[in-house]
Amino acid sequence: MWPDHDIERLVKSFWERCGNEECFPRTLERSIALALPIALVKLPRLTLSSIESWLRGRGIGYSFNSPDRSLRGCLLAWQGRGMIFVDGTDPVDQMRFTIAHEVAHFLDYLVSLETASRQCGNGIGEVIDGVRRPNVTERLSATLAGIDLGVYMRLVERDYLTGDLATGAIRIENRADAIAIALLAPRTEVLARLDRSLTGFAQKLANGTDVLEQAFGLPSPIARKYARKLVGRNGRGDSVAQNLRNALGL
Repeated sequence: MWPDHDIERLVKSFWERCGNEECFPRTLERSIALALPIALVKLPRLTLSSIESWLRGRGIGYSFNSPDRSLRGCLLAWQGRGMIFVDGTDPVDQMRFTIAHEVAHFLDYLVSLETASRQCGNGIGEVIDGVRRPNVTERLSATLAGIDLGVYMRLVERDYLTGDLATGAIRIENRADAIAIALLAPRTEVLARLDRSLTGFAQKLANGTDVLEQAFGLPSPIARKYARKLVGRNGRGDSVAQNLRNALGL
């Protein structure tokens, strides 16, 4: 969940597009409108079918071709534009992180589009958007760039933090989480607010979690996970016994 230089550049370019950075805690909603060609839609009790129904009501015939299920968020992108759907009944802190997570996917989508265009020319956009079929070279380039042919889609499952994901999906979702963290709670800003007088790991962890929840508006599971990373880099971590208890959920 630690941002690397690539992620830092991505986040910096986002704020440059906005013109200025938001104060904390950030919602990102106005910044998205300023920086990205994205429509943000909040639906109650978000599901695959509710998204399909919303799209049909606006003349867009899109199907996930998957059994219906509940979601926290969804990104659909096509022709360099995107739509982010979030569950409007989720708590504010959860919606904040879901939006940031989907924005992260969209930023990676734009980078992949640019990479594919450099490798294959601007015509690859027609292939990616499903306007025409790709030739062998274009298909390979799109695959190497990590671009879906057709509508680009990413989902946030309601239990994605604990659910079973394939290795590639874990890597993609972890990267989106890292970008979301960098957007909402940059490491230097978080460290500046931590209580340096604390010495025990448990105290540091509690303080870091509280700062991330209260000052930056992160949902508790994300705040605790990020705080553990911060404390682990700035103090001794849990004992073997405590790690075992954590693994067992005790």
